[in-house]
Amino acid sequence: MAFRAPTRDQASSVGRTRRLVGGTDCPIWAPLSGRRVPGGEFGGDWQTWLMVPWRIRDFHEDDLDAAVRLWDDPAAGTGAPVFGLSDLISAVRAGAPAVVAVVGDELVGTVVATTGGARALLLRISLAPGWRRRGVGSAMLTELERRLVAAGVHRVACLLADEGEMGAVALEHCGYTVRRDMILYEKLEPVWPADVGILEQLGGRMIRADTWGQLGGMVREKELIERRVILPLASPQLAARLGLVPPQAVILFGPPGTGKTTFAKGVASRLG
Repeated sequence: MAFRAPTRDQASSVGRTRRLVGGTDCPIWAPLSGRRVPGGEFGGDWQTWLMVPWRIRDFHEDDLDAAVRLWDDPAAGTGAPVFGLSDLISAVRAGAPAVVAVVGDELVGTVVATTGGARALLLRISLAPGWRRRGVGSAMLTELERRLVAAGVHRVACLLADEGEMGAVALEHCGYTVRRDMILYEKLEPVWPADVGILEQLGGRMIRADTWGQLGGMVREKELIERRVILPLASPQLAARLGLVPPQAVILFGPPGTGKTTFAKGVASRLG
């Protein structure tokens, strides 16, 4: 469907239009190139525009495959996110609050949260590169907040690795306050005390839970291991659906002192 380009006021009002009944529907004005006619609102010209609708709805189980591809796409986020792919998969499979933005049959954005009492923590805001700065992130947040409030949540927080991470602009637009003076302490207990004796009997030993995260450099190698080894082992059902089969062995080679043993220990700590 084609329309004459709206005025600035009209375009602004269209971008804010929302229907909060069973989801959020918002049309976006997208220009069709090469179709200009003299005498219009913008710079003396007007252009034929295409009205592209996007919709916000609840996360469905069959969204998982498309969501994983979005979460695993470096272009759909910025920086190193606080919560990894396995955290997001575990949350949505456990029924955590989550919404998605869809255009037709294409999933272009997600927001996932966890709740505890009256508090909620946003795990990650993801958006396909072609749909940024169109109000989609803010609309997803608004719709998720409506669901959280209905569930009794009164305080919503989001932890970002830095100000450049995806979602910072949407959070500011939705009225979130930045707390720059906070410091996060975190500790992961990998096994129960009773399991320590079993490890000793098998000749194993405890590995620091943060060994994987402490590995500096080797970004490309870590991403490869995360996708090909850790994900299939940590989420076998999802891996089967995506056709991912973990290798039976991984060979690390290099001169002495290059970190091969440390890297192997990091993989063990990542799998818990």
